[in-house]
Amino acid sequence: MTGLLGFGCALLGAGLAAGFLGGMIGAGGGLIVVPVLYHTFAGLGVDPAVRMHLVVGTALAAVVPMSLLGARAHWLRGNVSRPILKRLALPVLLGSILAGALAGSVNGRQLSLAFGLVATLACVNMALKNGITLRDGLPAWVGTSLIGTAIGSLSTLVGIGGATLTVPTLHAFRTPMPTAVGTASALGALIGLPGAIAFMASGLADPRLPAGSIGYVNLAAVGLIFPASAIAISWGARFTKLVDERLLRAMFAFFLALTAARMFLTLA
Repeated sequence: MTGLLGFGCALLGAGLAAGFLGGMIGAGGGLIVVPVLYHTFAGLGVDPAVRMHLVVGTALAAVVPMSLLGARAHWLRGNVSRPILKRLALPVLLGSILAGALAGSVNGRQLSLAFGLVATLACVNMALKNGITLRDGLPAWVGTSLIGTAIGSLSTLVGIGGATLTVPTLHAFRTPMPTAVGTASALGALIGLPGAIAFMASGLADPRLPAGSIGYVNLAAVGLIFPASAIAISWGARFTKLVDERLLRAMFAFFLALTAARMFLTLA
């Protein structure tokens, strides 16, 4: 009973933190949920050989409804760029499908390494005052397609909705931050849905998964994370003007540095 209570409290807390941070700065939810899921499943004794697969698949499944809610809110505010969405949607979707198709052949250590690298990159970006800027507007069709495919595939492999990579990428091409956040939210479902389906399908025959799992997606965890995050998104949006964003970004960068370090230590 104690283990189940801890499981519920940890994931409710992760959902609240992910939703609040997403409402505040538009990114970072998946980077909070993934390490919490990893350590929660470890505490439940989930086999290390399938633990990271279960973490990624579950995180992706939780991302889908969160992205849809966020996308709707940003669409109503006019923060979604239709031209950018049209250029990135197909490459992002193809990247997610490609990564999902490879899910069963990638081992847990490789997934942990990929997450550690993404967390490190996000940490550096958060620590920079204004982020990195490259040029005005996205590059030509080939370049944009490569960028979208990379965002979709890498986000799927590490279990994040894409805002963590999409927002700084669009900002680097001098897209206004509200537009970058809104467009990234709209792209999130294109990453989460095919990725979650692929992880679910690739783990259907695996007997090492805990109760409440369909393939590499734990429905009990999704059922705890999503409602909490959906509530907290509105809280984060309300507190945007009351909390110093620079301080929040610095604290999140520190959290990411610790998370990346712990992931790398598990590989040692």
